[in-house]
Amino acid sequence: KVITKNNKGLYVDDLLQRLDNVPLLLCWGEADPWIGPKAADKIMAQYPQHSRRVNIPAGHCPHDEMPDKVNQEIQKFMEETVLI
Repeated sequence: KVITKNNKGLYVDDLLQRLDNVPLLLCWGEADPWIGPKAADKIMAQYPQHSRRVNIPAGHCPHDEMPDKVNQEIQKFMEETVLI
């Protein structure tokens, strides 16, 4: 469940349905102690079109732990997927 600023909980499944054909990049922390890789597998299965998963050797916050790697993956994804 994703908690929003108005304290309403939205389920990730519902949010993914709203994406329609928007490209999705998952930069997943391989050592995330709270949300394991099965959650990423589920997201990829529910939203296979236009999506890519990148495993980052980090924990729950790969963008904080390995920002250079995450930025590199975002740039690569943007160049290959969005900026074509």
